[in-house]
Amino acid sequence: WKRNWPRRPGRRRPRKWPPRAAAFSPGDFNWLKPFMNQVDFRAGETIFSKGDVGDHAYLIGSGAVRVPEHDAQAMEGALLGEMGLLTRDNRRTASAIAASQVRAWRISYKDLEQLCLQNPAFCLHMARIIVQRYEANLAK
Repeated sequence: WKRNWPRRPGRRRPRKWPPRAAAFSPGDFNWLKPFMNQVDFRAGETIFSKGDVGDHAYLIGSGAVRVPEHDAQAMEGALLGEMGLLTRDNRRTASAIAASQVRAWRISYKDLEQLCLQNPAFCLHMARIIVQRYEANLAK
């Protein structure tokens, strides 16, 4: 006999998680590119400064970005500027400076917010990134 056979009336199968609409691969943000615009920065160019009002997040496509306040460097595949989506008045918590020629993809906070509402798994992944950065900064 199979377990739970025969099925009892009114009993539902457990839902599979994550739902297909929420499926994505953590660390692979390529599926975001249709919602983004490509931008290029020269080495030494400031992408954004601490305290600025943020209206975009950036996905680094190539090159390196320096985050001087945290003595850190972001490389290809990193998402930057997403914390400003959650801070009071959308203020940037750190600066980002191109350490080399950088090709990035920019997404507006409005579009990022809509993607979070439509894709809770992505939103949870972003929250984990933010908490990991916060923990790393506390450890310094």
